[in-house]
Parts: sequence; structure tokens; C-alpha cells
Amino acid sequence: MTSTLPPTEDDPYQIQSKFEILRVLQAIEKGGLLLHMEANQGNDRIVTTILDIDLDNNVVVIDTANKEEKTRNLLQSEHTHFETSLDKIKVTFQGPTPEVVSYEGQPALAIPIPESIRRLQRREFFRVNVPVSEPAMVILRLNNESKSFLLHDISGGGLSLVDESQSLAEVIGTHKTESLLELPQAGSFVVALQVARTETQQLPNGKQIQRLGCTFIDLSASTQMAIQHYIGRLERQQIAKQRGHG
Repeated sequence: MTSTLPPTEDDPYQIQSKFEILRVLQAIEKGGLLLHMEANQGNDRIVTTILDIDLDNNVVVIDTANKEEKTRNLLQSEHTHFETSLDKIKVTFQGPTPEVVSYEGQPALAIPIPESIRRLQRREFFRVNVPVSEPAMVILRLNNESKSFLLHDISGGGLSLVDESQSLAEVIGTHKTESLLELPQAGSFVVALQVARTETQQLPNGKQIQRLGCTFIDLSASTQMAIQHYIGRLERQQIAKQRGHG
């Protein structure tokens, strides 16, 4: 039984040490923490727990779904995603199709011990400025029209955008469920945003613009990972520039 999802080397939130991975998994098991499991591209979800970490067979044993139909659906999924919170830190990992095993005389599911775990500490919400030399954009639907706005900064929890035309004054507190986020070298993603706040900024030439702070709503695991990869790349570019290499 082997994992089908190799670790991504440039993920700044990734743990690849086998010792540390086992330590995190054992803490989840010992604490009886609820584990949110997604399968079939998020169409099937259950809440489960880790029953055992079987080092001899290199697998994590988890509880089955409480409905047989749900379990059958999980067994048809090529990839699985797991998420929990440990000491107020979000922990996620991936797995292949689970296998049915027996644990203490009862049916259970097993996946390989993951090759990597992502641990998203509070720093995931630190904002990183988007360079003007490599602009990122958000496209919003306003009054049945699509309008593009430049990003000022972005974090794992949200973003702020530049509203030079001050056309977004009426949308504070509203949800924009089908916004298109375009990140250079990362791709385009449909995201749900809540416009949380606004501030007016005066430019050196005297022109006033608005900056709007937006919060991501229910990001998918794949989009969240792509955004974190993008943020990590910007951070590395900024560090290289500070050291005189960029």
C-alpha cells in the first residue's frame, strides 16, 4: 500500500520528517481529535478519528463512515484529504484510496502513513504584498458586469484589492460567491469572498483610491494549497531581494 501523492518540495508549511509526522499523528490519535475526511473531489465528506498507527504495516487506521453507502463512496475515490486542528494549528494531509481492514474485530479503513503533513500556523494569515511588476487580479461580478481589480496583498485568510474607481463602496459586508482570482504562475481560481472593510488612501499625486479587505469563504483544499504555494514564492522572492539576490 503506497501513497499516490508525493510531497511538494517548495511548500513552506510542509513537514517531511518521518519522526515529526508520527509525532503529529500520534498526538491526533491520543487526543481523540475529530478528523475531517474528504473524498471524490470534496463530494463525499465524513468526520472520523484515528484508531491506530500501525508501524509494522506503515498505515494509519481510521474509523469507517456510519453509513455503508458513504464507505463505498470513499473506497471509490482516487485521492483523500484529511484535516484537523491540533493545539489551534490546522493540520492537513493527503492519502490515496483507502483500504478496508479489520481493527479489534470491527471494519475500519487504512491509508499509508503520509509522506508529508502540512501544518498551517497563524503565520499563514500574515499578508504578503503583491509586487507591481507581477500583478495579480480579482474579477468580480458587479451589476451583471465583470470588473477587474488589482491585488494589493494576500494571505491564507484573505486579500485586499485596489479600487481606483471607488466602484465597490456599496458592497461592504456582502458575499461575492463567484469571484475569479488570477495569480501569476499559479493559475486562476473561483473563490467566494466576503468584503469585510474599506479604507481610503491618498496617492502622492493627490488621487484617492480605496483598498478593500476581503475574507476567503470556504476555500477548497486544493485552492488553499495553491494560494499558500503562491505566497511562499512571493516570500522567497522578497527574502532574496533583501539579501541582494533579486
